[in-house]
This record gives sequence, C-alpha cells and structure tokens, in this order.
Amino acid sequence: MQKNQFLNLSAYLLISFLAFAGCSKDLSPKKVETKQSSRIAGEKSIQGDWTLVEVYQNDHWGGHLHWDKVNSGAAVRFTSGGEYFKKADKGSQFKLIGTYEVGDTEIIVQDTSSESKPGIRYTLEADTLIFTYGLEGIAAEKFLRQ
Repeated sequence: MQKNQFLNLSAYLLISFLAFAGCSKDLSPKKVETKQSSRIAGEKSIQGDWTLVEVYQNDHWGGHLHWDKVNSGAAVRFTSGGEYFKKADKGSQFKLIGTYEVGDTEIIVQDTSSESKPGIRYTLEADTLIFTYGLEGIAAEKFLRQ
C-alpha cells in the first residue's frame, strides 16, 4: 500500500509541475516602439508633442527622490521624419536639437551640435512618456501627449 501511495504522490507532483510550467507568464519586456514596428504593426508611437508635467528629483545631495508637478510649459517633439525638438517654456518656440532613433529601452539622440549620441532611457505607456536620467538632481521627467 505504501508503494502505491508513493507512486500516486510522485505522479501527482509530476503532473502539478508540468501544469505549472506550462502556465508560466511571459515575463519578457514589452516592445514599446521602433520606427519600423510602429508603422507596420500600428503600435503606440513616440511621435508628436509631449508636455513636461512632473519631475522626479531631490532637493539636496543625498535627499530622497519625489515627484513634483511642474507647469513650465517645457515640451519635446518627435517628428515622423526623425527630428527631435525641445521647448524650454511656455514663451519659447520649439528648437531643433537633432535627430533620433527609438530602440527598445532608449531613444538615441544625435545632437546637431556634437558628434555624441547620448541615449535617453524611456518608458511609454498610453499617453505618458517618462525619461530616466540618473539618481541625483532631476532623475526623471514625465511628459503627457498633447
């Protein structure tokens, strides 16, 4: 009788393991947007005007980071032609910064005034775009689609 119980328990554990392994959730990161995929698959695009609404910052060196609302009118623009613009505040006009390419986790910006190609880490969900920079000062900026 003990041998049958052992076999039944072993079979139960094996079936449970296989069922659990077969139902695992896909934990791979979501592909947010690339120029090609947005045109072909109709995914959310980064193109358009985005207004700065919050900054994630600390007030002093080593201080805790927190979100603060801003109403400066600062904005960024990404065109379908691959151009990247910035606007400093409500009273200013958009200024061409350079060109951009969108990857899975970074926006690669080619500044017209230099040879460097800095990457801006980003997340894009619905009509919210977040740029992530670092751990001190302004660590992130949150934009809403206009």
